[in-house]
Amino acid sequence: MTNDNTNRAGRRCVAIGASATLAAAIAVVVSGCNASPPAEFSLPTPCTIPAGTQTSLIYPAPNTIGVPGNFGLIVLGSSNALPPDFRAYVVDATASVAQTYGLVAPAPSPLPTPNAPSTFPNTVYQASANASVTWPAGHTLTVFVDATNCAPTQLVGSFTIATAPPH
Repeated sequence: MTNDNTNRAGRRCVAIGASATLAAAIAVVVSGCNASPPAEFSLPTPCTIPAGTQTSLIYPAPNTIGVPGNFGLIVLGSSNALPPDFRAYVVDATASVAQTYGLVAPAPSPLPTPNAPSTFPNTVYQASANASVTWPAGHTLTVFVDATNCAPTQLVGSFTIATAPPH
């Protein structure tokens, strides 16, 4: 069940909650809007990466500070291709907002920068896009791997949006 609220800045808020340990920890951090969990976290089955597959955040590079708010693309690197129903799920703990990105597709070449080097041999790069989102300046975003019909629990990294330039 999803219950949307609007915060003082007029932003749409979706609080996150879940039964899985990792998702429950996120719920504590992003419960500022007092809303019900979105459908992705309410599903009874947690998302699981296919057995033997390692996945990491490639773009934006984990722990990067200064990513443009309209980056629009998440690139994942995996030791095997993720199934076509997988995607990125991005959480902004500061604004209590979560956003689903599109289903994975081949990543662009060359990869956008700043990107992180993969630690897997023969890495498969896949992208999950959402060009309609602009994230607030200075907010830290956390990226999960998600799939349709399951709750996102696979944390792959986080990064921080650039602060607004002085006027």
